[in-house]
Amino acid sequence: MIKSVEFKNFRNINGRYIFNNNLNVIVGKNNSGKTNLLEGIRLAFSCVTNDYFKISVSDFRDSDDSNTIEIKVELEVDSIPSLNYANENGEIECGFKVNIRKTQSGRYVKELSLLNGSNIDMDILREDEKIPNLYLIPLIRVEDIY
Repeated sequence: MIKSVEFKNFRNINGRYIFNNNLNVIVGKNNSGKTNLLEGIRLAFSCVTNDYFKISVSDFRDSDDSNTIEIKVELEVDSIPSLNYANENGEIECGFKVNIRKTQSGRYVKELSLLNGSNIDMDILREDEKIPNLYLIPLIRVEDIY
């Protein structure tokens, strides 16, 4: 279960979005970032699931790919056990961070780490039975239901 998602330099959204354990409804004016919020969550989880998600210059705020996109996803403990870690107080937390930056060759690279900055053992992560299928994450637009 997602507790919160924080964005920096992703399309037209910056900031932290907090979710509850029940239904979460996102409303707003046209072009306010509702779909971008959903796409940002999908982008973050595509790095965990190793699914393809094309990155382009338009994914960067104001199409400025000289700044890194950062997406932090805080999860309920044991949502994905291989993403659990102990914080500085010894309490168990769960979550990950994705950084997307442009390389000198002009390509975009995605870097995945725990929220505390520690490396993730990708072999253990890929074997984690609680990793959601990216297409099963219930992120839909109302008009897509019709």
